[in-house]
Amino acid sequence: NSTVRPSRAPGRTSAGLPVGRHGHPSRATVFGVCGYLERRQGRWQEAENDFKMAVNLDPRNPNAVNLLTDTYVLQRRLDEAIRNYDRAIAAGLDTPIIHLRKEYIRFAATGDVERAQRALAKVPELDVGGGVTAFRILLALSKQDYAGAEQTLAASPRDNFQEVDYS
Repeated sequence: NSTVRPSRAPGRTSAGLPVGRHGHPSRATVFGVCGYLERRQGRWQEAENDFKMAVNLDPRNPNAVNLLTDTYVLQRRLDEAIRNYDRAIAAGLDTPIIHLRKEYIRFAATGDVERAQRALAKVPELDVGGGVTAFRILLALSKQDYAGAEQTLAASPRDNFQEVDYS
């Protein structure tokens, strides 16, 4: 029982979705969606190619940049993920969450709790989807500061959090 994957047809993305005239979409969104579908199917290279195209078309699109970065992270290509954020920052996507996500990846690569805590100190009010609270808890647990982790959780007004996984 073998799986046959269609080849890329002219005027279509690798996921088989049509693209705009001359084979290029007018927006990076098409390649982002296609890359996401490719990644969910375990077609990592095709997903990476589609995400790279999305970033090339719109280098300041946070969704495209994050999808490409997350693809690198999922493959544990952490240095490439950090470089992707560096390129995005240089292109003008210079936001606090991008810097913090970059430091989160660096923490996953190095385990440098102190550097991660310094990065968090720069954005005390930021907590996108509860992910920053979860990061604070992870850092406290990394230092075996169980009381600090408990205090961080208790102080959060959130009822739920994004899943954080750097196992």
